[in-house]
Amino acid sequence: MLDLLLRNIVEKEVEGEENKCRTIKQENKKLNENVTKHKQGQILMELVGFKKEKLADPVWMNKGSISYVKGVRLDL
Repeated sequence: MLDLLLRNIVEKEVEGEENKCRTIKQENKKLNENVTKHKQGQILMELVGFKKEKLADPVWMNKGSISYVKGVRLDL
């Protein structure tokens, strides 16, 4: 699941444009079932560059540099 999130960020990154792949709703069913319902999963999300944000809906947002995201993805 995390590899898919990171791959989408890397593949859809276009300089100067908003990357919608960097934001995922906290209520996302697959994310909750596979990752964030566990404390360790939440920690892992933070380690790969995601932070909890409260916008209109609570989301996980990745604001890390693209080089950091690429490096983390290689390490996974």
